[in-house]
Amino acid sequence: MAKKTKKDEKFKISTLLKIVAFIMLGISGYIDVMKSEHSILEDPFFIGAFTMAFASILTFINPSIYYIYPAMYFFVFTKLISQYSYSKSYTMLGEKKKFNI
Repeated sequence: MAKKTKKDEKFKISTLLKIVAFIMLGISGYIDVMKSEHSILEDPFFIGAFTMAFASILTFINPSIYYIYPAMYFFVFTKLISQYSYSKSYTMLGEKKKFNI
């Protein structure tokens, strides 16, 4: 049996903190979607947060495989979709939208 090191303990503590933080972020994102006029397809941010929480749980269970990086790409993608949906005056490339009045 391998000897436990400080690095292993720090890894477990940081992974547990990620689990708690992303679950709380997912819950608050879900509440936000339910109270707003946006649909889940327009604001999928909470799905990305729960995906990160799930990946952190899998990494905590099996630390030899780091599931967090692939989930992080999905999390950032859902955040971009959410930001674009909420942005009414800028395009995805950062240009100002032209409104016809």
